[in-house]
Amino acid sequence: SSSSSSSSTTAATGVRTAKEDQLFGKGGLATARGVTLGSLLSLRVVCTQFLTVLWGWKEFRDSSDIRLKTLCDSIAGVFIRNLAARPPSLHLAARLGVQQVMSNERLTKDLLQINLKHILHNISMYSKLTPFVLEGLKRLLALLCDWFNHALGEKLLEYLKVWLTPEKVLSCGGSWKAGEEVLVATKVLDVFHTLPRSLVFLDVAPQGERKDLGGPGGSGGGGGGSNSGGSNSGG
Repeated sequence: SSSSSSSSTTAATGVRTAKEDQLFGKGGLATARGVTLGSLLSLRVVCTQFLTVLWGWKEFRDSSDIRLKTLCDSIAGVFIRNLAARPPSLHLAARLGVQQVMSNERLTKDLLQINLKHILHNISMYSKLTPFVLEGLKRLLALLCDWFNHALGEKLLEYLKVWLTPEKVLSCGGSWKAGEEVLVATKVLDVFHTLPRSLVFLDVAPQGERKDLGGPGGSGGGGGGSNSGGSNSGG
């Protein structure tokens, strides 16, 4: 039934989005029951796979029930957020989920705006960049590049200019480990080939004209604006 499907799917989504510190912290449920991070990861991957299969069920995906429509958006958000997850098994499972959402033309600008807030926040300042954050951004762009505009490329170029002043890099107080500064710059460079090829972002606007990060929506025109790719025509 619709009710039982919604209930089981909500439970699976909850497992996928539960905060690990709440489970594994002092007095946490997982700690008390002897659950390991490895077993929790396996559960999260299986739940993601289950949710992906659910998206292939037309009666569920295209239901007119507002509760199921809301649940579908929630599931899609799980897929999007976990493209940037650290464990390979998890972000690979999430990738299949995002592809399922895209193949059914259910990806929207609003959905991306809501679920990309965390990673866009992490790239809002060069001192917040880490290899982990940049690898997650690269995976997002590999699937969703048409929802971003040239402002993201401009912002990354702006960050790279900081590395021309080593003293500034070393004193920024970022979250880098000792000696990780060069690796971060390398990871920034590695993101560029995932940006849309149609973007001529090297012809940068005068400093101060671009304030956004080129994410979906916003003043930069991504995710539905004329500067972004054709994928957003279905939003």
